[in-house]
Amino acid sequence: MTTNSITNHALYMDLTSFDGFEISGLKKLYESSTSQAPCVCEECDDEEADFFSLYGHYDATDFNNGIPYATVGLECLLDFPTRHDAEMAFRYFSAYRQLMLDARKVCDRYSSMLEDEDVSTASDVIESLMEEVEALEISLAHAERHG
Repeated sequence: MTTNSITNHALYMDLTSFDGFEISGLKKLYESSTSQAPCVCEECDDEEADFFSLYGHYDATDFNNGIPYATVGLECLLDFPTRHDAEMAFRYFSAYRQLMLDARKVCDRYSSMLEDEDVSTASDVIESLMEEVEALEISLAHAERHG
């Protein structure tokens, strides 16, 4: 898989299907002739790494992730030239994942309120969501400044 297709793949994924993310340093062993894997690599210490990969981690016991029960392990999302770049993406992906999970909870609460015709409290849910979004934006800004 080329870098562009990996990048495009990661951009359109439902990151909530992962229970977390991991970073690994990788060393190229040799170039490959397949378009799906342009090189053959192995995990290594940071000092030996040619690049760093960010992986999404599947948890087979998490029945809420919407993946087949047998799917477990890691999926490579993106490759980066430095650990610093990979860690920055790790923070963004983690924050985005959490925001999406929180948004789903808020939508579920809002939907149940509408079903109960308790519209007077719906604005409280929206206000709570906005506070969570603001907190996430502050967290992302902090990560960007100190990343």
